Amino acid sequence: MLIARRLIERGVLTARDEVVICITGNGLKTTDVLVNRHILEAPLEPRLAAFEKFMGQAMAVSASS
Repeated sequence: MLIARRLIERGVLTARDEVVICITGNGLKTTDVLVNRHILEAPLEPRLAAFEKFMGQAMAVSASS
């Protein structure tokens, strides 16, 4: 993300560009970027099954709206 931000600041990337950013970390040590952005009712257990269950529920809600 930092590199993308720097590329935007330098004008290399613009608001019209389509960009895919791959985050290769597990996210457990960089949760500060999510503060006040995504509020969960309860924290997810750091397991793939918990994430898949959460995403399945979120996608079902999204599909019904």
